[in-house]
Amino acid sequence: MSLFRIQNSVQEVAEAIEAVLNVDVTIIDENMYRVAATGKYRDSIGSRIPNSCSFEVVAETKKPQVINKPNISKQCINCSLKGSCAEMATLGYPILNKNKLIGVIGLIAFKNEQKRRYKNKKKIF
Repeated sequence: MSLFRIQNSVQEVAEAIEAVLNVDVTIIDENMYRVAATGKYRDSIGSRIPNSCSFEVVAETKKPQVINKPNISKQCINCSLKGSCAEMATLGYPILNKNKLIGVIGLIAFKNEQKRRYKNKKKIF
């Protein structure tokens, strides 16, 4: 199942999550291309995510990853954007269909207000 085949629905899901949680959302496919996004990454739909982004680890391990300090976190050490990433906190979660990875959803804080909300509701996220 390709997320790009249902891209309009995937975008609607991203926007619904953003409206409820008040954080930016990005959804990438199994090939690390952005299928849907809100906020800063909306203009990047269709583009590949940065090399060695933490979402690649989520895709490989099929396990969620929380990054509270992008740019200095050990998960970001090999990222091509290390040192210039605008993210303040990120949660990556695998999207699985019968244990097969079809994508990754990311909840991203770009502002202090979003990071506080993220930190306060981390267990819910």
